[in-house]
Amino acid sequence: YGGPIGRIDNEVMNFYLEYIKLNYGESYDIFELNSKDPEIINSYNDLDFELQNNFISPVIELSDIESVWSSISKKRRNNIRKGLKSNIKIREAEYSDIKEIYQLYLVNMRRFGTPPLPLRFFKNFYKLFVNFNKGRITCGLIGDEIVNCLMGYTVNNRTEIFFSVSNPEYWSNKPNDVIYWEFITWSCKNGFNVFDFGRSSLDSGNYKFKTQLSSYHSNINTFY
Repeated sequence: YGGPIGRIDNEVMNFYLEYIKLNYGESYDIFELNSKDPEIINSYNDLDFELQNNFISPVIELSDIESVWSSISKKRRNNIRKGLKSNIKIREAEYSDIKEIYQLYLVNMRRFGTPPLPLRFFKNFYKLFVNFNKGRITCGLIGDEIVNCLMGYTVNNRTEIFFSVSNPEYWSNKPNDVIYWEFITWSCKNGFNVFDFGRSSLDSGNYKFKTQLSSYHSNINTFY
């Protein structure tokens, strides 16, 4: 599953599809493409893909921090306050943290029943995005232990989260509320206009959590 980066015309897209069918067609039953770009969506329609809207992406419009704070639900504001009063500390991840983050990620993927990405994905994200100020990894720590993590990238005026993991043993400390709020305030301070919480399944617990922080949501068009 995935989607193209940038705009791709039908001829090029057909080339990629034929390549995928030839090399992977016997091993996989489903090919999934995702996009929010209207032009790419029209291209998928022309290629006879089936559209399903199973996922959404909660979004918050950014301005000054005070206005963003007031737009968040009362429950989330209280949780952020509670988390800030606890002993959780938020900091930017270092490259040496990647292995510990990855172990937490594996635990989460087992809980979700989702096949994990390889360790090299996280190492390469740090090298190619974080090191060039195109991405950011933040960690929440209690003592010396990493208890949650957010990964996101920046493009044009947007910050977009694509990865979030946490240790359920520490949820009572509200680390997820605190780490999202830290990432939102960082985005405000650095001049971004939109904070995208990333893909969520409709009516999931993750979706409900994010919508209490966000202003609205956009559909993620999924083609099969």
